[in-house]
Amino acid sequence: MTRLQIGKDGFTLPIELVTSTQAILARKRSGKSYTASVQAEELLRHKQQIATIDPTGAWWGLRSSAAGDGPGYPVVVFGGDHADAPLEPHAGRMLATALVEHGFSAIFDVGLMVTEDQIRFTSDFASELLRINRTALHLFIDEADTFAPQLTENRGQKVCLGTVSRLVKQGGVRGVGVTMITQRPADINKKVLSQVDILTVLRMSHPLDIKAATDWIKSEVSIEFAGEVEIALPSLPVGSAFFCSASLGIGQRVEVRERETFNSGATPKPGERQQVPRVLAPIDIEQLGREIADSARHAQENSPEFLRQRIADLEREGNRVLPDSGIELAKLQAEIGKLRPAAEAAAGYRIKLHEADEIRKEVLQELHALIAKLEHHGEGEPASVSEMRVPQELPLKFPPRPVVVPRTITEASAADHASDAENPVSTSEQKILDALASLEAVGVIDPSKTQLAAFAGYSNPKSGGFAAPVAALIRKGLAGSSGGKATLTAAGRSVANMPTRPATTNELQARIFHLLGEGERKMLTLLIAAFPENLTRVELAGQAGYSNAKSGGFAAPLARLVELGFVETVRPGVVRGSEMLFLKGKGRGK
Repeated sequence: MTRLQIGKDGFTLPIELVTSTQAILARKRSGKSYTASVQAEELLRHKQQIATIDPTGAWWGLRSSAAGDGPGYPVVVFGGDHADAPLEPHAGRMLATALVEHGFSAIFDVGLMVTEDQIRFTSDFASELLRINRTALHLFIDEADTFAPQLTENRGQKVCLGTVSRLVKQGGVRGVGVTMITQRPADINKKVLSQVDILTVLRMSHPLDIKAATDWIKSEVSIEFAGEVEIALPSLPVGSAFFCSASLGIGQRVEVRERETFNSGATPKPGERQQVPRVLAPIDIEQLGREIADSARHAQENSPEFLRQRIADLEREGNRVLPDSGIELAKLQAEIGKLRPAAEAAAGYRIKLHEADEIRKEVLQELHALIAKLEHHGEGEPASVSEMRVPQELPLKFPPRPVVVPRTITEASAADHASDAENPVSTSEQKILDALASLEAVGVIDPSKTQLAAFAGYSNPKSGGFAAPVAALIRKGLAGSSGGKATLTAAGRSVANMPTRPATTNELQARIFHLLGEGERKMLTLLIAAFPENLTRVELAGQAGYSNAKSGGFAAPLARLVELGFVETVRPGVVRGSEMLFLKGKGRGK
C-alpha cells in the first residue's frame, strides 16, 4: 500500500489522505502550514492533484527545491506576489471548472484581496468543485476560520460556511478531500471540525484553543490521550505534532520531517532578507492559459448573464440601424428571438434547481422521520432480513427480526409506574432507550455515543438533537454515562422496549445484518468468514467486488462498520471483524 512519509521517525499516512478530511490546529509560527506543505509534497510526489486556498502568501515555495537551486513541483500560482497568472474575486467557479477539466494542481493566493473578496472566491470555488468534481483531489484551506467560522459576521461569510461545511461532509464521495488549517481553533466552526477524519495538533497555549482540540480527541481517540496532549501542547517544540484519528487507529506524537521544497513561509530574522529561489518548476502558462480561457469561455457563453447581455447588445445594435446601412434588421431580430428563450430557460433552470434542492431536503427529513417511526414505533410484523438483498456469491439466510413488544404499565412494578409518571420520556428519549436496549441484546453493554447515535438513527452524535435527549435520560436515571460511553440502567430497562437476547451466534449476526445496508452486509460477511484473521483494505475491496479500495463507495460503508464497532482497525490499512459478532463461549454458527 502506498504511504505518505510524514515523520522523521518513519511515521506515515495512507495515500487515502487525498480524499480524507483533516484539521491542522496550532498557534502562529508553530509549523501548521509547514506540516501541511509536507503532506502536499507527498501527495504531489505520488501524482495526486492538490489545490490550496492561501490567504497567507506562503505556499508558492512548492515550486522550488528546499535550497531554491532546483525545481520543485509544477503547481500553478494564481494571484499574490509570485503569480503565474492573475486572480480575480469573481473567478472561483471558472477556475474550479478549469481545475477539474484539465487536472493541474494550483495555489490560489488570495492574500492581496480584502476579506470579503477572499470569502466570495472561496465560496464560489468550493461550491463548484463539489458540484462537478469526480476524481481524487485534495484541497488545503489555510486560515480556515475565515471561511468556516464559529460565528458569522455577514451573509457572505454565512454562505461560505455552508459551502465549506458541505464540502467537508460530502466531498469524499465526489473525490474531494479537505485539510483546514487555522491558528485560531476556538474560532473555527465546531460542527465542521466534528466531521474531520484526522486531527493534527501543534503547539498551543490559549485554554480555549486547547479545549477545542482536546474535546475532539476525547470523543474520537481517548480521554487518556487527550489528557496527555493537553499537558504537552503549551511547551510542544516547533515541528512536533500530535496526529489523531479514530478511523486510522492513531494517536501519536510525531516529529515532522524536513521540507523538500522551499520554505516560503519562513519568518525572516532581524536584519535578514528573505531568500528568493533561483529555480522554479516550469509551467507552460501559454498552454494553460488557452485551457483556462476555453473553460472560461464555455462557462460564460452558457450563463444566463451572458445571454441577457448578448440580447441587450443586439437590441441596441438594432436600434442604431439606418435604412440604407445595409444591415439586415430582420436577421438581428431573428437572432434575438432565438437567444431570448435560451436565456429565459437558463434563468428558469437555476430557479428550478434551487426549488428542487429545497424539496429534496424536505423529502429527506420526512424519510428519516418515517424510517425512525417504522423502526421504533411501527405496527405489525417487520420484514424479515431474508427478504433483503444479499450478495449471491455469499448466500446467507437469516431468521426474521425479533418482534419487540412494548411493556405495558401492568407489567411494570408499582415503583416503576410512579417513576415513569413523574418522568415521562419524549419520543426522542424513547428512541434512544430502545437503541440502548437493542445494543444490549447483541452484547454491547456500554456503547460509545457514536455507536448509540448510529443505532438510534442520528447522523451526528454531537448534535443537540441527540445530546439533549441523552442528557435528559441520564438526569432521569434511565441511562448512565462514563468515559464517553452510555449504559442502560435498571430503571431504563423497565421503560425501554427490550428485545429478547439472541440464543445463537447466527441469530446475533442476523440481527446485526438487519441494521446494515447492502454494502455493509457484504463486507461484514467477508470479515466474519475470515475471522479471526485480518484482511487488508485492498483484499476486502477486491472480494467485495470494488475495483478501487480508495473509492468513496467502498470507504463509506467500511467507515460506518468501524464506527458501529463491528469492524476493528488492526493497523492502518488492515481490518478484521469484531469479537462482538460472536456470542461469548460459542463458536461460529452456534
